[in-house]
Amino acid sequence: ADACPVKALPLGPPKFGGGPSAIQGVKKWTSDAEKCFSFWTKLSSDCAICMRVCPFNRDFRSWPQRLWLKLALSPARGLALWLDRWRQGRLKPAQWWSRP
Repeated sequence: ADACPVKALPLGPPKFGGGPSAIQGVKKWTSDAEKCFSFWTKLSSDCAICMRVCPFNRDFRSWPQRLWLKLALSPARGLALWLDRWRQGRLKPAQWWSRP
């Protein structure tokens, strides 16, 4: 959510439902797809920053990654996200856009 340039991803806990493009009755973090796709049209391309920086996009075959996932899905989620800041490859939006 922090990395989304148009703030199409919600902060806070997951919720039921969402906008017209959300699946009703499912508790999850629902993106504002309309805001996201509007941004894509301005870029004339897709963005995918959210997928690039999402801490859940990793290979969970190794035990450290599985341990991290257990932390992230527990009340210690804040600790897991803090630990993820040290994982190589996570970029802030300004760094992402200024890459060659």
